[in-house]
Amino acid sequence: RKANKFVGSFILQNNFNEYPNAEIMIVINEPDGHILQNSNWDSGTFETKTEGRKSYTRKMKFDYSKGDQKTLIFSLDFDTFEKGTYILQIWHNGIMIGETTKILS
Repeated sequence: RKANKFVGSFILQNNFNEYPNAEIMIVINEPDGHILQNSNWDSGTFETKTEGRKSYTRKMKFDYSKGDQKTLIFSLDFDTFEKGTYILQIWHNGIMIGETTKILS
């Protein structure tokens, strides 16, 4: 009935490039359409290739070697998450590389 933590994990793999000091942006759209943000999560904005300036929920930095599978895990603590459908997007170098939805009922 009440959720106060959001935990996500995903696997990245790129067979073409290495990215030392890679950054990805995690964007979580709340059921009301707003981007979930909190200063404790390093929320902010970034520039995309197709949508211009966009807000993000959390930024993650990591080293990436060409061809490796990299598992990344994050968690977000919040007072309470509203019921409804959340849309999670993963962005790298201004391009969306993944998207999923989660329904909180």
